[in-house]
Amino acid sequence: MRKIVLLCTLTLLVALNTNVLADRRTSSQQSQQLTGTVNLAVNGDAPADKYPNLTYGIQLNFRDDRANPRFIQIYDANAVGSPSLETNPSIPRFVPNAFRQYMRTMGFKIDSDPSTDYIMSVTLGEFHADYLSGIGWTGIVVMSVKVSDHDQKVVFPETEVEGRSNLAGSPYASGIANYVINQAFTEALKDINWDRIAFNLHKPKAETKESAEEKVRKTPIFWSIDSRPAGADIYWRVSSSTDEVKNQNSKYLGTTQYEATEALTIKGLTFDNASQVEIVIKCEKEGYGPQTKKINVSSALDEKEILMFFKLNKLED
Repeated sequence: MRKIVLLCTLTLLVALNTNVLADRRTSSQQSQQLTGTVNLAVNGDAPADKYPNLTYGIQLNFRDDRANPRFIQIYDANAVGSPSLETNPSIPRFVPNAFRQYMRTMGFKIDSDPSTDYIMSVTLGEFHADYLSGIGWTGIVVMSVKVSDHDQKVVFPETEVEGRSNLAGSPYASGIANYVINQAFTEALKDINWDRIAFNLHKPKAETKESAEEKVRKTPIFWSIDSRPAGADIYWRVSSSTDEVKNQNSKYLGTTQYEATEALTIKGLTFDNASQVEIVIKCEKEGYGPQTKKINVSSALDEKEILMFFKLNKLED
């Protein structure tokens, strides 16, 4: 009987000790919570003055579009508690400020002139660090970048860029989480096609239709139209094969011998479409047969003169 009682007592003690050890392991896990502050920064400097003397400046429009704003999204090292890491500064504050500093270092003119600056739209999709047993820490940053000129014309289509960084180590080492996220953000910045963006800031902006017409109107043309006999009436009209310039009816210009220096005031006419436009000049005098001659406007603009002579034929009675 004593043996049975002793055996039961030993069994009970073993069970109690097992429960105590389990409670201690649970308590130990609960005490090993991942806490701390992650100091966000760019790992390494941008290439200094890579794009000097850009013609246009650029403004940054940032949008935080993360579906999950948590800094740590996957963490399997502790089934009891959740990690508690804070970022310094906050992610929505850090990303646009880091972009501006990175671009200034490369030579971009940030917020230079609102009337001519291009617009860079940056949308943040992911920005987090994760831990998986057997793999370690992973930093992930995903963004999309688009650039438009001041007239909202897209010059750099929306493109997704991504940065990743991995490093094995303790699940309770906040310093490793700090390193991989900063490295991932740096890789995302490097993934952007800065050469193509800078190329657009070097190019002259597309000329507006009004300014192109103004250039023609500011080009003086010397008109010299004569006839034999003199004193004939001169009419001129526009003949066009482009939709940008409309055909025009005849207008009275003057009488021969006619000389003047006047610019061409033809609506829609530019140097680019001038080769598709002609000026038709008609010369007529009572008792003589009328004559017409044409001149290509592109030639007139190049030579800055319109020279014509009409030898009129007298009509027989």
